[in-house]
Amino acid sequence: MIKLRAHHLLCLSRNYATKDEWYNKKLTQHAHKIHSRLIKNPNLKIKIIKKCDDICKKCPHRKGKICKKREKINYWIKVMDNKVLRLIKIKPNTKHKASELFKLTINNITNKDLRDICRGCEFLKNCIKYRVNKSFVNSI
Repeated sequence: MIKLRAHHLLCLSRNYATKDEWYNKKLTQHAHKIHSRLIKNPNLKIKIIKKCDDICKKCPHRKGKICKKREKINYWIKVMDNKVLRLIKIKPNTKHKASELFKLTINNITNKDLRDICRGCEFLKNCIKYRVNKSFVNSI
């Protein structure tokens, strides 16, 4: 099972997830491994959590259980997670098949939603540019 924050469903469902543009090489490689694992096993269970998740484990901004990238970032990350949860109509601490979660994400979150949810994220322009990851669409 993989543990993910709701907003990371957005990151992983976009072609951006396959690019080498995460915060650093270590995080990029780690995120690519998770991405590949999900593509290869669409029935893999994902538990949606509202704290640092499996992607965050290799993030250079993680300090203990929180993000220290900039002031009030943890508040904004929670806001992002809550918006995603609301749009895909699931609750935190629930388990779902990867294919189910990515189908909900791809079908229910538009680029307009993405602009609202991820406002202020330095990677937003890339997520808009690279669009939805077809390998996820084909696996669901």
